[in-house]
Amino acid sequence: MASVELAFRAWGDPEFPAVLLVHGVTGCGNLWDPMAQQLSDRFYLVAPDLRGHGKSPRPGSYRADDYLDDLEAFVTKQQLTAFALVGHSLGGLLCAAYTLRHPGTVWGLISIDINIPPPDWQIDRLHQAGNKSHNIFASREAALAYLRKTVTPSASDEHLQLVADSLLTVDGTGLKLNFERDVLRHFSPPGINIQLTGIQCPTLLLRGGDSPVMDRASGITALQQIRQARLVQIPRTGHHVFLDNPRTTAREIGMFLAEALRQLQTGQPQETVLEKL
Repeated sequence: MASVELAFRAWGDPEFPAVLLVHGVTGCGNLWDPMAQQLSDRFYLVAPDLRGHGKSPRPGSYRADDYLDDLEAFVTKQQLTAFALVGHSLGGLLCAAYTLRHPGTVWGLISIDINIPPPDWQIDRLHQAGNKSHNIFASREAALAYLRKTVTPSASDEHLQLVADSLLTVDGTGLKLNFERDVLRHFSPPGINIQLTGIQCPTLLLRGGDSPVMDRASGITALQQIRQARLVQIPRTGHHVFLDNPRTTAREIGMFLAEALRQLQTGQPQETVLEKL
């Protein structure tokens, strides 16, 4: 299937070093706003809505390779020749696969709260969720309570409102989440076999301290396979690390990207860090 043109949000000066932000299943690019605003004085951040999400087209096919083809076309259209990749959940899988496809293009990789590869039980759970209908919320208050419980239990009230504004759409007399259920039914890791030992650029693995998705042991296993990597756990955060604690997340990402840029310019590798808590 041909690639589709993705809607996107951008922050910062296009003359700054470029960073591509890739959201996870059910999300959209606008969710990066609290974190991206804190990095926009140093980096040009671009966050597309993946197909089937937000304002992007809904072509009906949601294989991992479809997402990758879309990202490749998006990078070409945006004229991004060298950039860092930041991916959350599914976005982390896609960013790892993209880095393996285009090793000379990506100068830094950040994967947020996802086991690579994800365990079968997580994939099965998403497939089961995809067979259900969208929840329809009779009021914004009901939708906010659901988002607080399921998406970002630790986010500020201000950021919870942003999540609601970004993810909710009108459905008849109620509200629902703005993504296609087929993205859950079709979920699978990228067709390319992600061999973490093949990732050569500096890599940061971020985990939510209270995450039910990425476990610490899997993070350490992944860390030991990547030549230049570090594992950072953000305390008091769940799966949506960058929403629960955008300030600390932005600080860790900003420091990592600055060091990755220094390496790009000097050729001196980063030190591998087993774990930082």
